[in-house]
Amino acid sequence: RQQVVFFVDDNLFADPAYAMALFDRLAPLKKLYSMQTPTTIAKNPAMVEKMAKAGCFHVQMGFQTSNPDSLKWAGIAHNHIGDYKQTVALLHRYKILVTGFLMMGFDTDNKDIFDRTVKLVKEIELDDANLYILTPYPGTRIHAQFKSEGRLLEGKPRLNFGWANAVFQPKNMTPKELEDGVQGAIRELSVYFLNKLPMRVAERFTWLFKHPRM
Repeated sequence: RQQVVFFVDDNLFADPAYAMALFDRLAPLKKLYSMQTPTTIAKNPAMVEKMAKAGCFHVQMGFQTSNPDSLKWAGIAHNHIGDYKQTVALLHRYKILVTGFLMMGFDTDNKDIFDRTVKLVKEIELDDANLYILTPYPGTRIHAQFKSEGRLLEGKPRLNFGWANAVFQPKNMTPKELEDGVQGAIRELSVYFLNKLPMRVAERFTWLFKHPRM
């Protein structure tokens, strides 16, 4: 019965044929929906067009970082920073809003990462951004690495593993500098997104009129 739906599948596009069939089934239902998508979706413009016609109005996308060295360090081979702007432009062509996810605190990040991230968000014209601190969860390789290097901060409770706190010693800054830098970038971008809001509302007035809570 809900008119607005959010798909929480991290990997829906792993099977393109399945995704295309899903959009075909969704289209007659006249729903609006948001979903998580990889940056590689831009390689298939026909799919983007089909998901838009089926009611997609918003995507959450893991751009991960503004630092190409950090992509290499983390082994994120499918992301290419030079393609980000084109990817967002393709989604905007079909009136799809884009929320980007970006992390800071990689060993390859210096103190300029905060300004670089803000600059990238503006350059590629994201509609919203969630900025996070790299968080080494227990059981992951990066947790084991930081532990072996003596870089895990002792006494950090579970609530500190929510991406807003530094639970390790960054390589090129202090934990507080990392936390303050991310929060400063969030504040700067909040003003930027607020200034863009009237234009975004005007571009999507029809469905906002139908769904004012959006």
